[in-house]
Amino acid sequence: MKPSFRCIAAVPALLLAACASTTGSQYFSLVDSHAQLSATHEATGKPIAIHLQPVELPAQIDRPQIVLSTAGSDALMLLNESVWAAPLSNEIRQAMSLSLADQLDAISIDSMRAPQGLKVWSIGFTVNRFEMRNGEEAALEATWKLTAPSAKGSVQLCRAMATQPVTENGVAPLVEAQKTLLQRFSRAIAANIHGASVPQESGLQNLRCSTTSASR
Repeated sequence: MKPSFRCIAAVPALLLAACASTTGSQYFSLVDSHAQLSATHEATGKPIAIHLQPVELPAQIDRPQIVLSTAGSDALMLLNESVWAAPLSNEIRQAMSLSLADQLDAISIDSMRAPQGLKVWSIGFTVNRFEMRNGEEAALEATWKLTAPSAKGSVQLCRAMATQPVTENGVAPLVEAQKTLLQRFSRAIAANIHGASVPQESGLQNLRCSTTSASR
C-alpha cells in the first residue's frame, strides 16, 4: 500500500494552493554528502574550469516543497512535510557541478573568477521535465548548452530525457532516482567536453545535439 502523505494539495494542471506549513518537515537533497566532503576549489594541477550557470526550472516544480506527479492525470501533489534542503535549482546546480568537476578533474567556478591560465567551459542547464511518481518512476528531461573556452569556440546544444524505475514507496527512493538521472546527464556533458560521443549505455533517450560557432 502506498503511504498516505499528510498535508497534500492536488489540483489539475497547475499547483495553485497548498496546506499551511507544518513543523517536523523532512529535508531532502540531491547532493551526496561524500561528494561535498571531497569537493575542492583549488586550481593546482587542474587543466580546465567549468562554470555551470543557474539552472532553469518549470514553474510548477520551482518551490520548496517536493512535488509528485500522478500517473494518467494532470494533477500534481505538493508535499509540505517533504521539502528540499535548498531551492531545487540550487540543488540541481550543485549536484551537477560537483559531479562534473569530479569526472573532468576540473575546478568549478560557480562563484569565483577563473584562475589565470585555466580554460573555462560554460554550461547552461535547463530542466524541461522533472517528475516523480510514487512507487513508479522518476523522469528527467533537460536541455544543455555547452560553450567552449575560446571566444571563437563552438557552442553545442543538446536535449535528452531519461527515466529511472522506482519500486519502493516514499519520497527518499524518488530523490535517489533523480540523483541517478542527474549523474547520467553529467556523464553525457563530460563526454561532450572531452570531445567524445555520448555512449549508447548512457541511459539517455531521444538524445539530439547540434553544434554552431560561438561567433554567430
